[in-house]
Amino acid sequence: MKYVLILMLLGGSQSFAQQNATKLYDQFAGDVRDKILYPIELERLKKPVACLIRVLVDPGKNVLEMDMSDSADSTLKAQFVKVKDKLNSKFLSNYLRYDYRSSSIHTFVIPFSLSIHSIGTGERQAPVQAIEINDVRKYTQFDGKELTGEVIFLPQIFREQSVAQR
Repeated sequence: MKYVLILMLLGGSQSFAQQNATKLYDQFAGDVRDKILYPIELERLKKPVACLIRVLVDPGKNVLEMDMSDSADSTLKAQFVKVKDKLNSKFLSNYLRYDYRSSSIHTFVIPFSLSIHSIGTGERQAPVQAIEINDVRKYTQFDGKELTGEVIFLPQIFREQSVAQR
């Protein structure tokens, strides 16, 4: 009976640890959503964005570098360069240390998308522009080069912004 109780406690602590790891990723995702805003230039065009955020880590799962794929609009990439050092990457590193501690892979990618929702003042809403096929081709390119090697995809981060129709 004593051993069963210990096993139950250990099993419970793993699910608790897993829940904490998930919370760490959720905190990082929330930080990304708070700091990467929809660029005004894209907001006027009602242009959605779908890209990848590539995260390079060292063997200890410390974040070394983050960048956006070529499918991201240049204004969004410029904004990302300004805020990426302000993102709390410790949340992400700690999540990776728990969920991927035995992995030797050092490249992680996060699908990231921004969408805009127009709130109309009348009955009609402004149309939302579609994603261009050229952007899709660039989805897995970084600085003009295809993403290669082994990568691990992390959960998507999605940000939707509502704006009043003009």
